Amino acid sequence: MPLKLVAAEVSLPRKPFGGPVRTTILVVTLGTVMALLAACASNGNKPAVAVRAPMVTHRVSALPLTLTAKKQLSPRLFELTFHTTVLPGDTTKARVLLPADYATSGKRYPVLYLMQPGLTDYSWWTNPAGGGADAETATAGLPLIVVMPDDGDAGFYTDWFNQGKFGPPEWETYGIDQLLPWVDENYRTIADRSARATAGFSLGGHGAVSYAARHPDLFGATASFSGSLNNSLTPGDGPLASVAGLIYGHYFDQEVRWRGDNSWDLAGNLANSDVSLYVGTAESFIKDEGVSFNERLQRLGIKHSWTLDPNGMHDSPSTQRHLVEWLPHLMSYFATRHSLPTSFTYDSIDPSYNVYDWTVTMKRPALEFSALEVKGADRFTVAGSGTAQVVTGALYVPGRKYEVTVASPGNTAAAQSLRATADGRLDLTVPLGPGNPRQQYLGVPTNPPGTPGSNTGMPFYVRGDASKFTQVTVTITQS
Repeated sequence: MPLKLVAAEVSLPRKPFGGPVRTTILVVTLGTVMALLAACASNGNKPAVAVRAPMVTHRVSALPLTLTAKKQLSPRLFELTFHTTVLPGDTTKARVLLPADYATSGKRYPVLYLMQPGLTDYSWWTNPAGGGADAETATAGLPLIVVMPDDGDAGFYTDWFNQGKFGPPEWETYGIDQLLPWVDENYRTIADRSARATAGFSLGGHGAVSYAARHPDLFGATASFSGSLNNSLTPGDGPLASVAGLIYGHYFDQEVRWRGDNSWDLAGNLANSDVSLYVGTAESFIKDEGVSFNERLQRLGIKHSWTLDPNGMHDSPSTQRHLVEWLPHLMSYFATRHSLPTSFTYDSIDPSYNVYDWTVTMKRPALEFSALEVKGADRFTVAGSGTAQVVTGALYVPGRKYEVTVASPGNTAAAQSLRATADGRLDLTVPLGPGNPRQQYLGVPTNPPGTPGSNTGMPFYVRGDASKFTQVTVTITQS
């Protein structure tokens, strides 16, 4: 039986209490392989719980992104104009650098997404005459596609809160659900996390690392050049006071939304990613944020590269130098084979998320963090409150029964028998105790990040006793 592509359109909510993202997912149906595995499972031998490696489905956005203009600026550099309904004015631009041999090679290439600093635009990375960096020179001769999207003056690479009304600008929806699939569909890319990276300067450094942490199944490597990596280090609206209510909401009312995109809070999601950090010793609070994030990664035992540059400044010459220093490491990463992880941790404030082919839908009264920790195909843990509906990755024999045991602290483990779906998934409800009635962190006095709270065993940062969380472990065995 040949491999078969099946297209299906689904609706998944992206941001908390926001509108759904309509996404078409192309799923590879492994008919012959699954049939053989099922046959092997029925021969009297007890097979391993997992029958195939994890995968990430190729997502194609059902939200319209239309190319309306394309201009060639140099032999390698192109400027693209798009129409999209998720951004103000329905128009945005991006620049793309192609390898010198792209037109004749017929090859596929890895992709680097370069994120702009605040108060600039998509052209910053290829505008040295205007005070920007020179990514065109830095990447000359490399077998690499470079995409430089726009983020407005300060879009923060997120879907804006808009004082609770949501709607445009939806920078994350554009960047992840529209532009990334468009690039994979229209250029000869290697459409895999092991061949995608993000990097950025200043606010773009925040966007690069935060994107990699929010979507670790899409991006395998990331670099921050003097990026803002811990917005909770100095709690408050700060320089965003005039627009904070629009982006995340005011900090002391909506701290959980700020933390939901904050690299420091999402650091555990990067355990299987290649992370490089550069910051100058004279960069004031940016250096403090970088140091804090570096220490967070160290405490979590996450390997990464850390450069505290005694000559580094918050400017384009330092950024250019750091980009040139990092690119050989990136190309080495791209040249090495990387399998999808079988174990991972994922923290999120989103009420529903899909990561590494697993889907979690939380049912709870208030906005807060939850976490999924997967330890292979035979065990996973969910942390949060309320209930979690978990659909596993397609790791099991279709139609076979599995014994599933759900255990939480202080409770007797409950066992049930579940049959894997036609595509090899298990679908189960995980109880996490009473849902917290109030939004996480609301009304709880602030203190330095990392100060122990009442639930220090949680995968995410907890402060005070206002929100209570439960960790439940699920084990899976063959029937």
